[in-house]
Amino acid sequence: MKRTITLLAVLSSVVAGDAAAREWRGCSAAIQIMADGRLSTLWQFEGRGSCANRARANDCRRAARDAIALCVRTAWAERWSRKLPGQCAPGSESGSTRPFVKGILDTDFGRGRGSEGDQDFKWAVEHAACCNLHPTGGTIHVRVGADTSGDTGCQSPAILPEGFDLSLEPDYQVDCQSVRDKGYCAVRTGGR
Repeated sequence: MKRTITLLAVLSSVVAGDAAAREWRGCSAAIQIMADGRLSTLWQFEGRGSCANRARANDCRRAARDAIALCVRTAWAERWSRKLPGQCAPGSESGSTRPFVKGILDTDFGRGRGSEGDQDFKWAVEHAACCNLHPTGGTIHVRVGADTSGDTGCQSPAILPEGFDLSLEPDYQVDCQSVRDKGYCAVRTGGR
């Protein structure tokens, strides 16, 4: 009986030590568009991933990259909803091992900042393409994608012809005259 209690105490301390030793690592991300050979960054944020220990840090970063990819691919697929999906919701390192994105709601575009804004991906693409990159043109073709950066494990293993680590749309057409007619290119004040 004494050996069983001692064994259980040792086993629980090893398990607790392993849980306490969880590591978190991150990768940076930028969602960008390219049109007429010019690049515009829409969002910059971070992905965070956990792993068992420092020796597996690259696994942490791969999990962070995967969280970024899931967020941006889902956000693009659901762009007509004009808000970020749950896959882009910020997470926390405390009490969780789930990879998450961080800082994506800290951007200021669309119809407001943070969770009270709607962080409109479609609007951001149209605004950057028509108001910044192509302010006087009609229809413009843009490439939409994301790049990840950081230490080993952050970059995508694929080399894509579109020039991004994560290609979302190689030929997205935007009617810039319509965008300007809707007032998207008007100067905003007060963050709105």
